[in-house]
Amino acid sequence: MLVLKIVFYKKNKKDEPEKRSYPMVYNENSLITALTEKGVKIPNPSSVEISEEVNINLISSEDVTIHSGCKIFGKKTLIMPGVKLGSRSPVTIKNCQLGKNVELKGGYYEGSTFLDSANMGDGAEVREGCLLEEEANGAHTVGLKKTILFPFVTLGSIINFCDVLMAGGTDRRNHSEVGSSYIHFNYTPIRIKQLHL
Repeated sequence: MLVLKIVFYKKNKKDEPEKRSYPMVYNENSLITALTEKGVKIPNPSSVEISEEVNINLISSEDVTIHSGCKIFGKKTLIMPGVKLGSRSPVTIKNCQLGKNVELKGGYYEGSTFLDSANMGDGAEVREGCLLEEEANGAHTVGLKKTILFPFVTLGSIINFCDVLMAGGTDRRNHSEVGSSYIHFNYTPIRIKQLHL
């Protein structure tokens, strides 16, 4: 066990700094320490939470960055090389599979798969059963549930796009896009489509 000391300086009555230190315990045997030792970039390890059921052998050490406040849960979680989590705000993932160069900038993601170079903006909520294929992406504040996005689909900001299968395109210039605004696409309990713009 490694003990770090935090030092505070306080001026005494004679205007001379008085040194005080407080020990802070950092557990070397934690999953976070194991990840940093294998090469995962975690700039602020004390702010990151990784649950015990996560298999760290399924987290690549190649150019993976986990920013402050992120939480990783689930024994089915897989993180491939080049993944970036939480560059704008904290990310929580639970039982997700993240392909190469996936970037999740902020939000909550559960039981979903993101293929190579897929990305989502800040404030996303991606619930179970979603598949974002290669380079599919969403801007900020996107909600998805049981949604499949083919390669190169682009989702705008502030949309709820559930129970959808959407074709993509052939590249970034030739792709399908859902615009930004308040858009709600879902099914009613009796399976009738609803679309609110």
